[in-house]
Amino acid sequence: MKKQTIFFLALLFGVVVNQGYAQSYSLNIIKWSSGNISVGVESIDKITFTDSDLFMKYYTGNSESSDMLSIRKITFSNNPSGNVDIIGEEKTISISPHSPNMLRINNLPEGEHGVEIYTITGVLTHNANINSDSPFLNTNQLNKGVFILKVNNQTIKFVMP
Repeated sequence: MKKQTIFFLALLFGVVVNQGYAQSYSLNIIKWSSGNISVGVESIDKITFTDSDLFMKYYTGNSESSDMLSIRKITFSNNPSGNVDIIGEEKTISISPHSPNMLRINNLPEGEHGVEIYTITGVLTHNANINSDSPFLNTNQLNKGVFILKVNNQTIKFVMP
């Protein structure tokens, strides 16, 4: 469990490490409902995950937590608004159910794209290539639970009922 948590944190903070420390970055937590969080990465002392919560402790001594099921997406940005289009102009990738065992990946740029699905603990469970002409992903092999889909450096959290 500790290795998986470290892997997930490394995945989250990889953007910051690759871009260097000269710029100011924000961690953006987009929720399914209202109450989104945008905070400067330099103010975060520690991020931990439990089975049901994301917990952030700040250098000021304050802390806050978010229920994992309420989180839609986690991103990093280096602009003050916290809005980032990772793929082209106005092309943030999203997913929608197509049938009970199929997901449609929306707003894919033209061409073939690698898709990875991780468990919430960071274990890779599915790896596939999809084409923008047929952006469907079979989810038959997934058990019930919370998963993270990664495509083109974007991550999307979803729940298999």
